[in-house]
Amino acid sequence: MKKSFIFILFSILLILSLIGCNKSPTQNQGQSQSQSQSKGQSSSQATNTPEQAVSDFLTAMQHQQYTGVSKYYAENLDNMANFRNQIETISPTIANKFFSKLAEFTYTIEHSSVDSKDPSKATVFVTINYYDVGQAFEKTLLEYIKDDISMTYDGKKDDDIIKKADETIVENINSSKQTTANHVPILLSLDDNKWKVNKLSENTELSNILSGNILETINTIISSN
Repeated sequence: MKKSFIFILFSILLILSLIGCNKSPTQNQGQSQSQSQSKGQSSSQATNTPEQAVSDFLTAMQHQQYTGVSKYYAENLDNMANFRNQIETISPTIANKFFSKLAEFTYTIEHSSVDSKDPSKATVFVTINYYDVGQAFEKTLLEYIKDDISMTYDGKKDDDIIKKADETIVENINSSKQTTANHVPILLSLDDNKWKVNKLSENTELSNILSGNILETINTIISSN
């Protein structure tokens, strides 16, 4: 694979793995709500709580345990393991550093509320401390393009340019700054008598946080052009 496409692939894979696979979220949510209402479910009948579902989901993401999350998440996350494998084929070092940084977040559940008009819907508010890998991603992208051009003009071999790119990525990921997101709303729905976190395509702020702010960084870069 041509080295110039490393970050293009990186960003596209991340978007697809977190959002792209969740097709027709509104329709799916409506079906889930319809099923819940047809069964006469209410928050008092659920076998867990919204807070417990959020805690289970976030803990699984901390430990990068993507198998079985459908117990408390609207979908499965098997595609996340595939995403990591694809990054590892580019660079195992980058993959390890990147996913390690994504996992280094902490959270505190603030409070929750069940929709008074629709008891099959709930919102849990959370404070999350996480590393802003997005800024490192943007900085590395610019540095990589500059180094690629200058090293190419200097007659450097592709292997040397790729090695330099790997070193720059790892250095910037390591220097990522921790930031705090307060009062993050996490939407949930009752499904088969259990509270589950809605798809990340519906929880956009949470989705961006779990990506280390890369999704928002990509949107900023695109909108500024």
